[in-house]
Amino acid sequence: MMNKMEIVLFSNAISALVVSLVLKSNISEIGKLKTKIQNHHNISKKMLDIIINILLLIGFILLIIWILQLFIK
Repeated sequence: MMNKMEIVLFSNAISALVVSLVLKSNISEIGKLKTKIQNHHNISKKMLDIIINILLLIGFILLIIWILQLFIK
């Protein structure tokens, strides 16, 4: 049975991974969304890609921490 912290850690890791992987996909609707984000926040495509990669990295780190803490118990 997972406690509340483990559930939050796992759900945050999965959320970060899913969002970043969806944003990395080449679906045309996602491209339109990326363009809207760029225009609204006035950032470049390269900067948006860096932000998406950081989100992906955070998701993997959270997932690794969650897996490690399962073995430490």
